[in-house]
Amino acid sequence: MNEEALKDAYDYFYRTGYDGNILQFRDLLNTNKEAVQDAYNHFVETGYEGDINSFKDIVGVQPVKKKEPSDTFGPSLEEDSKFKSILGSEFDRDDQEYAEYLEKKNKEAISKIREIRPDLDFPTKEEYYGIDSIPELKETTV
Repeated sequence: MNEEALKDAYDYFYRTGYDGNILQFRDLLNTNKEAVQDAYNHFVETGYEGDINSFKDIVGVQPVKKKEPSDTFGPSLEEDSKFKSILGSEFDRDDQEYAEYLEKKNKEAISKIREIRPDLDFPTKEEYYGIDSIPELKETTV
């Protein structure tokens, strides 16, 4: 990284209305493609002959790191697709086998959430939907 190039790009942005400091400007370049493009265009207009990737190296733009695959809750797309392909062209959302599969995956997800956050108290299906309970009517005054 060339500190002078970064400072030149920052000065250009500052003159055109940017009001952050140079550290904020560096963060801006690392998160905003349009800002990088604007700075690059300014450098080209003032004689820079390199490509945009070389420019990014000069001003210290860090390559975006790809997210690592993480644990997901519920069925993964791959598992879901595989299961649907087993069902074949007759696949129906109301299919009992698929419903059982989703129920199993939902239970696994809830189990993982409970491991992570044991402080959460999940209501039962009956409590959540109010099955077998009569709503309590209360008199209010207006």
